[in-house]
Amino acid sequence: MSNETARIAFVDDDLRVLEGVRRNMRGVNKGWAVEFFSSPLELLAAFEKKPFDVVISDMRMPEMSGLELIEEVRLKSSAPCIILTGSPDLTSALYAINKADVFRFYTKPCDSDLLVEGIEAALAYAQENAAPEIEIDRLASQIGLVALDRLSLGVVVADRDGQVIFTNKSAGETLAAGDGLMVCSGNKCRASESEDTKALVTLIGEVIDKPIDDLEDTAAISITRPSMKRPYSVFVSPLEFQDGASNQRQFAALFVSDPDQLPIPTAEHLMRLYDLSRSQALIVQNLALGMRVEEAAQEAGVTVSTARTYLKQVFSKTDTSRQSELLKLVLASPRVLAA
Repeated sequence: MSNETARIAFVDDDLRVLEGVRRNMRGVNKGWAVEFFSSPLELLAAFEKKPFDVVISDMRMPEMSGLELIEEVRLKSSAPCIILTGSPDLTSALYAINKADVFRFYTKPCDSDLLVEGIEAALAYAQENAAPEIEIDRLASQIGLVALDRLSLGVVVADRDGQVIFTNKSAGETLAAGDGLMVCSGNKCRASESEDTKALVTLIGEVIDKPIDDLEDTAAISITRPSMKRPYSVFVSPLEFQDGASNQRQFAALFVSDPDQLPIPTAEHLMRLYDLSRSQALIVQNLALGMRVEEAAQEAGVTVSTARTYLKQVFSKTDTSRQSELLKLVLASPRVLAA
């Protein structure tokens, strides 16, 4: 595919917006074949006759939303899709990027130069990834994304400038809360404090620039929170992506841990992992939450004496001899989120 023959489709139910985009695109001499639609159904019908190379869609439309339209386009083609919306919503933006595979997410009014740059980037991306995908690779990728969404640890993938490429479910919730980390204009990951933002972006660049096989390639940073809760612990590690052509693209993976949300297994999981009774599991879980034995006993509905007896039984079942050793074992246990 070349830019001279690229087919670009715009769809927006607001005719005034569509006409404004049409006027702006008249001054763009890229040799593109540009078509405009006021209905997503009309675009899909035209798509059946001849696919478009890039689709730019409004988010909210009466017949179907932009995300629903993109899901339909995905059934027919791997053409990059861009969302152009007048009502930005962080949750929708994160969903669009992570789930609907949206290439860019712009808000109206969008500068024509920025929009053209986005289209050019989408065409270049499509060209780079034109090699046929192997079905097993596609399946593995989908399974991997589902697995990441089950982690209690937040995972953010960003480029050198901090632009968010991917977040798992936990990280998406953290960014949406905006308490220390958030997504700002340009879909960039930023901290609440400007000094933290500067340090984070610098760290991402430094990590990306290190040799990928450097054993000390993971760095750490603490991000303060306006809520005055304990800071996020963020580990930054380089990621190298090999596309279908032989081009290498480097990103950074941010692993975000909230010390106030410890990955403590549920009582049910503790029962299965260590063959504990429910009362024993509740005692262990409460201790892992930071309670004293007396508090753990009260929460479990048993006496302190009974709790201490249970604890000795747990030591035997887990091959531990001290409370600190037991808690170390429990906190090292995996924990996944509900689907």
